[in-house]
Amino acid sequence: QAIQLADEFLRAVFLDMFGDPVTNPKGFKKIPVSQLADIITGFAFKSNDYISDSEQAVRLCRGVNTLTGYFDWSETVFWSKCNLEKLDRYLIKSGDIILAMDRPWISSGLKVCVFPENQRDTYLVQRVARLRPHRESYKDYIYSSIKSKSFEKHCCPTETTVPHISPIELKEFEVLLPSSELIDKYGSVASKVKSNLDRMINGNCHGEKILSALSERAFTGLL
Repeated sequence: QAIQLADEFLRAVFLDMFGDPVTNPKGFKKIPVSQLADIITGFAFKSNDYISDSEQAVRLCRGVNTLTGYFDWSETVFWSKCNLEKLDRYLIKSGDIILAMDRPWISSGLKVCVFPENQRDTYLVQRVARLRPHRESYKDYIYSSIKSKSFEKHCCPTETTVPHISPIELKEFEVLLPSSELIDKYGSVASKVKSNLDRMINGNCHGEKILSALSERAFTGLL
């Protein structure tokens, strides 16, 4: 519920600052998201070679682990550290945007999230994508752009087909290109929301009160 509240708040801020990406009322230039982030899909780790968790194991990130705004490691598989030669590029770093490419839309939304800090070594599996922003300040802007209706419109999922995103579709997705100052400002707001979201999840405050206060400050230009 805390994540949903934060998402709804940031969606409102995003639309206020940049406008609807579908109609682009502010007339921003559009560019492929691949110009703002390095994009790859994961490695085809063979399931027959999965191992039990131990000090000699790394964690693998699959579509089942990537949910709407958070990771679920209840069904985790592991890989031996001894078999990681030439796989450095698939190591996930803090701030990477992770997107499930198969069945990406579920009832709670798009299966995409940002990899948090202080995690154990985790590697990207085939059919999961990683977007690594070229600048730290792009992270929240790209994440919110991917979660917008324009991305769903771009991918055109239907009720009669299994939703599936191809690497080419992802790389060709066009995002608005506002000024760096505006992107930085949005990142600052998102950072404050994330900080308060962590407090909500830890049970140290009441989420609705915090977001109400943030809303008032955001839309009066005080953030």
